[in-house]
Amino acid sequence: MLLRKARVASLTLAIAGDADAGLIDYARRRFPDHFGKELDDPIRRLIGEVRASAWQRGIFEQSDVVKAFDLTVMYGPDFYDAQWARGVFATRGLSTPQQLDIVCEHVRHHVPGF
Repeated sequence: MLLRKARVASLTLAIAGDADAGLIDYARRRFPDHFGKELDDPIRRLIGEVRASAWQRGIFEQSDVVKAFDLTVMYGPDFYDAQWARGVFATRGLSTPQQLDIVCEHVRHHVPGF
């Protein structure tokens, strides 16, 4: 059983590593002023921090991690606790990915081009 958990953890990290490489490219396209000339390592560290924070909150799907990344770049790593988002993330009966979708819709409504 322990060996299986180790293999699953290793596979999860490998998949995340591949996804992170794609997210680095995405970051440069999505936020060229912020990441256009940035080296890979600082972006990779930020992605790792975003992914770890997302995983702690039950966000595992890559598309949801990308949303968390966007919000982190736009509003900082504490966007989950921001006054405008706090109530949504405290809503019971919704999964964290559903809450994230609601927050993104709110941002989309108020921030053109999101």
